[in-house]
Amino acid sequence: MNYYESLIQQQDPNMRNVIDAYLNWHSAALVLFDGNGIPPEDPYLKIFNSVNNSGNGYVLYDNFKSIKSSFNVLINRIERMDKNTKGNIPNKKVFIVHGHDEMMRLTVAQYISSELKLEPIILNECPNGGRTVIEKFEEYSDVNFAIILLSPDDVGGSNRDDLNGRARQNVIFEFGYFVAKLGRGNVCALCKNKVEKPSDIDGVLYVPFDDNWKFSLLKEIKNAGIPV
Repeated sequence: MNYYESLIQQQDPNMRNVIDAYLNWHSAALVLFDGNGIPPEDPYLKIFNSVNNSGNGYVLYDNFKSIKSSFNVLINRIERMDKNTKGNIPNKKVFIVHGHDEMMRLTVAQYISSELKLEPIILNECPNGGRTVIEKFEEYSDVNFAIILLSPDDVGGSNRDDLNGRARQNVIFEFGYFVAKLGRGNVCALCKNKVEKPSDIDGVLYVPFDDNWKFSLLKEIKNAGIPV
């Protein structure tokens, strides 16, 4: 489900923000089709292009319903093309697992995208598409490397007198998931302050989030065979 569809279920089609959402969706789809080599004479693209988008919101909603099936056909074709060429294109996606430390997340994501020219995947920034959290996680976890940000967002311990800073439970779950899926050599944990390390995940490199974290992380990414 795209953003326009989600708005239609909640708001009147003739509201300005809903109209803008449709126009943005239609324009973005045309750019996507052109960028993936869909020829202008393609019959489904002709149908998609046949609507007149100068009407009010109700007209645009009718347009949407009339071209949605053609849109789906073209999207499915692009997805098949992607799968066929996937083996020839290096996967430069890096999944970033994070807790509540927003500054840590932003700093690492900016380094990954701006300096290493890789694609950071952050789950809460990816569209839901009507999926559950675990379904969404499984779809976007198709990466070659994962960075786990261990920040002391929670506290815990064997008794109340011995509490330590711990990462969020979802972070530890996803940590174990990527170790199992990618192998220990393709997972790196960045540890902030004196956060407690999971005792049952051995053999994974823990990198202190200090002045040298960029150098240490880059070394691990290169060692995993990721082109940077």
